[in-house]
Amino acid sequence: MLKPFEQWTPEDRRKAWRSIRSFKCNQSPFVCGWSNVPDLLSPGLSIDDILAKMQLSEAEVQVRHEMLQEYAAREPQHALHQFLEFEAAETRLRYSRPLDPDEAIYDGFFSGEDELLMHQVLQAGPNFDWRTVRSNDRRVEPLIFRYIARNFPEVLDEDGKKRWEDYCRARQLEHVEQRKVTLDQVFSYELRDSMEPMGNLSEAQTKELARWQDRVREVLMPHNYES
Repeated sequence: MLKPFEQWTPEDRRKAWRSIRSFKCNQSPFVCGWSNVPDLLSPGLSIDDILAKMQLSEAEVQVRHEMLQEYAAREPQHALHQFLEFEAAETRLRYSRPLDPDEAIYDGFFSGEDELLMHQVLQAGPNFDWRTVRSNDRRVEPLIFRYIARNFPEVLDEDGKKRWEDYCRARQLEHVEQRKVTLDQVFSYELRDSMEPMGNLSEAQTKELARWQDRVREVLMPHNYES
């Protein structure tokens, strides 16, 4: 029997926290909205049968959710509150900007036509003309172009080479929210390690590395060095 929040005991609060789970897309078992359940049921099986097996009711689940939200709001120092705040921040970040196609491959399944197209790309390799790609899925064309550019850069025409160079430059120097390890970080790691007691770079090598960093940035971002 559910109790109002005011009547919760310390044990009730511990049980509520242990009941929290996080879910990921494209994993089994999966979670979906109630409206989708009828389409997934076997013949002769109803939602009530599932809830009875789980010893749950839709109303009870909703009440528990509201009680947990109320508890988290009243206890800002509790791990539950911090967990929900973190999840909300992650959600805001995820949907506040368009995902790069390389990061969005799990945003949904590809159509059968797109899967066939990707298979053709793998089979044809450098002989596939990336300029002929047509798809209603915004992820497909950039993914195929990048696959060709990464693996067969020699087949790119002048427009393709410029597009790839622009993408690489932006990825390393501009798109901070998307990149994993930037050019500056690579140099910083090397310089930091060289200054450690067990660093394997001499003072002259460290200075040369710093000069090389400036030179690479000058090549990648010439407009920042023009007078």
